[in-house]
Amino acid sequence: MLSTRDTDVTTMAALRLSTPNSTDTHNDTDDILQRLSDERAFQLLPVFVFFGLVFVLGLVGNSLTVYIYWAKFKATWSRTAIVALGIFDLVSCLVAVPGEMVDLRYSFNYHSDVMCRLSRACATFPSIASGLMLTTVAFDRYRLICTPLKSSSSRRSAKKHVLAVCILSFLVTWPAAIIYGTITIETGYQGVTGTECSTSDLVRHTKFPLVYNLVLAAIFTASFVAMIAFYALIGRQIYRQGEFRKTLMHVRDRKRKNTQSELEASFASDPDAGRDLSHGDSSEHHNNNASADNKPKLNTEAGSGQGNADSQPSSPTGLAPPFPRRQVSRTPSLMQRLRRAGSADSKASSRTRKTTVMLCLISVVFVFSFLPHLAVKLVRTLDKAFLENAGTVLLVVYNICARSYFLNSFVNVFIYGFCSFRFRRECMKVLRKLVFCKCCRR
Repeated sequence: MLSTRDTDVTTMAALRLSTPNSTDTHNDTDDILQRLSDERAFQLLPVFVFFGLVFVLGLVGNSLTVYIYWAKFKATWSRTAIVALGIFDLVSCLVAVPGEMVDLRYSFNYHSDVMCRLSRACATFPSIASGLMLTTVAFDRYRLICTPLKSSSSRRSAKKHVLAVCILSFLVTWPAAIIYGTITIETGYQGVTGTECSTSDLVRHTKFPLVYNLVLAAIFTASFVAMIAFYALIGRQIYRQGEFRKTLMHVRDRKRKNTQSELEASFASDPDAGRDLSHGDSSEHHNNNASADNKPKLNTEAGSGQGNADSQPSSPTGLAPPFPRRQVSRTPSLMQRLRRAGSADSKASSRTRKTTVMLCLISVVFVFSFLPHLAVKLVRTLDKAFLENAGTVLLVVYNICARSYFLNSFVNVFIYGFCSFRFRRECMKVLRKLVFCKCCRR
């Protein structure tokens, strides 16, 4: 029979075994959250592949863009703008893409609030800066093509525009560091909650996120409308210039046809004129040959006066011709200089049009890369529960579309290569040097 003391000891031991330890409970919660994050990461494996391609292609392509346009191209307004766009895209690939990958990897146990805020701010800044820069580029193209005599762009003004774009983008971006942060989410397990990077709990139930999203939507809409307006005016001006050139070509061809018809009519009215001209030419040629055969030989032992006569052509009588021979001038005529100037202007105009088309394509890609992002955000706003019990395919499509604006970070490089032969040639030179250096090191 047990004593009272033994009974108390036995009861305390039983209580220790039946009551869960707080450390064990915490470890179990961490294990559950880690397992949920691993399962979600496996579901989103195609999204990680997408981000890996964006990171590699964007890093290599934007590095080549910044180096080649800065070191190999002439300092112009468009070159400065393209370098600035390359730097914005490079920041997006180096900072924003890894931040989004960390966010997806730790979907239920994202614990760093500071990293969440910084990554979202770094993802917002390049997008806003690129949109404002492309709007500025569209305005510069409009001035260059539609009003070339009123204003001129320079490299210094381009730097001022880039600085203004960076300042304005920073002013629009900094609220993102306040709005976003770690929030508490339900995991489906009783008493177990996780954390993810999203709209912070501090402002989640306020109107501040809604106002901020409306400001971003207004900036995007204004930039989109401005780009459409500027490029529409540019297209109309280029069309008018093409029609004007066609009119000039038509007038020139008509003048040539009229001149030819007048000559044919004159020969038809006086058919002997052609024969007289031909006979005159043949008789003159015969007389010249006869004079060359009957030309008397000069005595080389004569005085200096006769010796000097050898340097000038003589007539049949032995005297110098009354009219000296004309020297052919190598100086281009006025018409030749005008033709050369016109050719140079046409080449410059062609380069301007090619650069404008390239920048217009970049703007179109930028706008279309944001459309899937805006679409899923709109659906999420209208139906906040549409991701509940979502399958793998829907999660993958949603996460790719929600981050579709990252496509702009590496597609621009292919546009540069497609539109610029010089850029392709310089890229091949750089790649050959890199391969040659690696082979030499081995």
